[in-house]
Amino acid sequence: MKIFLTLILTTFSLSTFGQTNWNEIAKSNLFFTATYVDEINTNKSIVLREFEKDTIIENKSFQKYKTLEFENFDKAKVQSSYYESFDKHSYIKLDEKLKPIHSVQTNKDEQEGIIFGNRKNLKLEYVDTRRSFPRDSLIPDEQTPKKFFEIENPKNYFIIRTDLQVKELEIQDTLYTKHLLGDIFLKISENINSNRSVNNQHKNVIGDEIQLIYRRKWYNEETGNAEYENKQFKNFKIVSNEIFDNQKVITLEENGYSFLSGVEEQLKEWKITVTDSAYVFDGFEIPIKNYKTDLKIEDNTIFLQSISEIEIENTKFSLINQYYSEGYYNPTILSFFPMLYYEVGNVEGYISYAKLNGIEYGKKSERTYLKDNTRIWSLKQVSVNSIEVHFFVVEDSEIEIEFGQEENTKTVFKNKLKKGEYKEVIKTDELKPNEYYGINFMYQSENSSGNQTNGLYAK
Repeated sequence: MKIFLTLILTTFSLSTFGQTNWNEIAKSNLFFTATYVDEINTNKSIVLREFEKDTIIENKSFQKYKTLEFENFDKAKVQSSYYESFDKHSYIKLDEKLKPIHSVQTNKDEQEGIIFGNRKNLKLEYVDTRRSFPRDSLIPDEQTPKKFFEIENPKNYFIIRTDLQVKELEIQDTLYTKHLLGDIFLKISENINSNRSVNNQHKNVIGDEIQLIYRRKWYNEETGNAEYENKQFKNFKIVSNEIFDNQKVITLEENGYSFLSGVEEQLKEWKITVTDSAYVFDGFEIPIKNYKTDLKIEDNTIFLQSISEIEIENTKFSLINQYYSEGYYNPTILSFFPMLYYEVGNVEGYISYAKLNGIEYGKKSERTYLKDNTRIWSLKQVSVNSIEVHFFVVEDSEIEIEFGQEENTKTVFKNKLKKGEYKEVIKTDELKPNEYYGINFMYQSENSSGNQTNGLYAK
């Protein structure tokens, strides 16, 4: 059960994109219920919360809210009402008749409290959601989840986050309810009632392009505010729109740049097959249709979708945000360009620039040439048996370049160079199309040494 608990908390919690402050993740109004029996998880329903009003009950402030529970958002829903109160040292949840469901003092290790409507002897345990070891090194702080469980029946418990003032998880025997916390859930829940719908039938022309920027995100421990670091940008441009064997094919040209390493990414082409009903991009079929809010459980997978809007230079564009419980990535489908992108971990993507039918929106970022360290600036293939390495040497150094596939790498360049910029065309063995080749760029000077790795797919 402990493994299951950790899995549930880390899988469905705190996917922190988008929001600008740590506390905003608590605004997600999405939950789900499921059972866990004999190590088999069965998703039962999606629960959508709607806050109604604040009220005072016995001199204590409560938030009243209703829930809509369903398997499919477009079908029958079960409605319930609840009252919930968090203060500095207590948590209380009441049903619509004001009968206590949970009531605990949050600062007591052991107490007599109420859990699932019954008065029981309860114990507090701090939940370690860290992925590092050793586990016994946990020092609880305000952000550490608190688990309250029945001493006589530890299978019955609930977990709260006092820093966020949320009940994150409750389990009674085999049935559990989980609050879906994180930006993708916040973004979807915020847009559920917008009544937006959008069709992704594109009318793009050759020359249309977008710029996608990926950035890392974390939270300042003192202020709770989000902080960002640009990681890379990718440019996608439509360079052809042709018919092959009665099949429409759009060619996208991709190039990019890493802000972290200072390396320009190799030019790449994507072939997008277009049918009357779908685009096929990177093996992912994107249906061409009207998109709207869609929340459902199907084949034991939780699927969540809503339509959000972004603004680029005072013009609004629609995005189709999706979440699959069985997936690792969260896809975002563009309504104005024939592609999608993924977000994962603490890296988020956003569209910073678009050129559509000759009209430009936003400002396009350009690469910079970093000169603070000896480093590669770009790597590209120039023939079936040669590559071009563009690099900068910050001080007199011995440069050695290894190139090849996995264990079959070999030294292809070695020379003593003065400070400056270099663009070397280097002979290699025959490069096999669509196969990956790695490069290890090493330098040794009087004051420093190091290496940089990169690679390319042969054309």
